[in-house]
Amino acid sequence: MPKQQIAVIGLGRFGSSAAMQLVRLGYDVLGVDRNEDLVENLSDELTHVVRADTSNEGALEELGIRNFDVVVVGISSEVQSSIVTTLIHKHLNVPYVIAKARDELHGEILDRIGADKVIYPEREAGLRISHTFISRELLDYVEVVPGYGVSKIRVPDRFVGRSLQVLGFGEDSGLRILMIGRGDSVVHDPQPGERIQDGDVLMVVGEDRYLSEMEL
Repeated sequence: MPKQQIAVIGLGRFGSSAAMQLVRLGYDVLGVDRNEDLVENLSDELTHVVRADTSNEGALEELGIRNFDVVVVGISSEVQSSIVTTLIHKHLNVPYVIAKARDELHGEILDRIGADKVIYPEREAGLRISHTFISRELLDYVEVVPGYGVSKIRVPDRFVGRSLQVLGFGEDSGLRILMIGRGDSVVHDPQPGERIQDGDVLMVVGEDRYLSEMEL
C-alpha cells in the first residue's frame, strides 16, 4: 500500500511539530508556509517544503494540493487566512482536511465551511496538563467525552508485586486497565490476577471522578 501524501499548511510551532512527527511515522509530508525563514529551517526535516501564499487558490493548485490524501491547516492566529485556506482546500476536493481552531467560534466556522476535523491543540493541552495536577504519577490524560477519559499512570512503588484485583481495579471501581506498558512490551487487556512490576505504566479508562479519587 502506498504511503499517504500529507500536506501541512502553516509551519509555526504547531504545524512544524505535527509535520516532523508525521515524517517520523513514515509519511511523505509537504510543508507549506509563506515565511521564508520557516521554510528554510525545515528544508532538511520534511519530505518537501515550499514557500507559497496559502490563501491563493492558484498557488495551491500549482503545488498539486488536490492530489494529497490529507491536508492539515495549522494556521489559527490569522483567523481569516485559516478560514480562506480551509475553504480553498475543500473547493479543490482534498479528501480530508484537518483544521486547527483558536477558539469555539473559529472552530464552528471551520466546521460549517466543511473541515472534516477541527482540533483545538491549546485547549486540549490545557486539559491534559490540568489532569496531571491530580498526582505526580499521572503522566498524561486524553478526554474521550466530557467527564470521561484515559489516563497514563506510572505505578508507585507500593503497587509493585500486587495484582490488579487486590489494588481494586475492576468494574466496581469504575476504572478499567486497558493495557500495561512494561519495558519494550505491552500487556493488552490484563487479567485481574496480573501482578504489577517495577516500572510498569498503566493505561486506565474511566470517569474523571474515579480517576481523581485514585490513591496513587
